Amino acid sequence: MIKTADDISALKTLDIESCERMSQRVESVRKMAAEVGQTHSVLGWIEGPMAEYADLRGLENTLMDLMDKPEMFIKAGEVLVQNAISFATAQIMAGADMVGVGDAAVSLIAPDMYREYVLPLEQKLFAAIHEAGGAVKLHICGNISNHIEYMAHSGADIIDVDWMVPLAEARELVGPNITLCGNFDPSGVLLQASPGDVANAAKQCIKAGGHRFILMPGCEVPPATPEENIRAFCPCDGCLIREELKC
Repeated sequence: MIKTADDISALKTLDIESCERMSQRVESVRKMAAEVGQTHSVLGWIEGPMAEYADLRGLENTLMDLMDKPEMFIKAGEVLVQNAISFATAQIMAGADMVGVGDAAVSLIAPDMYREYVLPLEQKLFAAIHEAGGAVKLHICGNISNHIEYMAHSGADIIDVDWMVPLAEARELVGPNITLCGNFDPSGVLLQASPGDVANAAKQCIKAGGHRFILMPGCEVPPATPEENIRAFCPCDGCLIREELKC
């Protein structure tokens, strides 16, 4: 935990194999790659620099640090990024094709603050993941309409877009070369709507997303989501996508 600035000096780089939870993640990636890696893309996962700092410092303290003591965040962020690079690289070596990076707390800060303090750390992290042979998927929960233009410069190959972000606006801001992913409402529609309404909403989402778009829930799927809604959402043979995009 980071309680004071002195605690940052005690942060150290980690040996991934000696950290039980991290090594379990790596082993899970290895098993998944062995089982389905020839036919499916395997996604690893790490936390982004702001999310990791918030875990150690507390969310309220993190927000105050970025306002009053950004040097604390920057100093800690350098160590946290090194650990994230090691963790991501271990998952890539175990068979992950892509690493998802969750930096949810970013949606709580101003876009300029993100650009100045968090984005450089993400750029360093994503460049290292690419160097290790993996692709990057960036996930920031919530309404990122004001952040996504800067996120497009992070180096991420795929940017997740939560359900409250207008897709057309997001596409205009990131340009044609970045894949957008998500945007389907996981609670208001996937959890609560009828299967027919779920299928219709999925079609609308695909139309709005166009090319270089992956249909997915904007954030986590509620555990109580009916199975029939999941099946209505997932056109496994791809016919829905071909029909809507006239492929």
